Amino acid sequence: METMSAKSDNNATCLPIISWVQKIALYETKARLFIIGSNNTQTRFRVLKIDRTEAKELNVIDDKLEYNQQEIRELL
Repeated sequence: METMSAKSDNNATCLPIISWVQKIALYETKARLFIIGSNNTQTRFRVLKIDRTEAKELNVIDDKLEYNQQEIRELL
């Protein structure tokens, strides 16, 4: 199995939080869309939030956090 490591290009360093996003789910409320990405065993999650309240401007939030299953339930 191939693993991802830190990659450096000049002044930028990229560190993967989840090496494989294998499942994606979309949840919606009146105010937001939540795109939830997880590993295959659904033990590690990342969240992308899209604000729907501002009609003229796209507001996408990636908080750069890794969540567990309980934290995702509480968030949604």
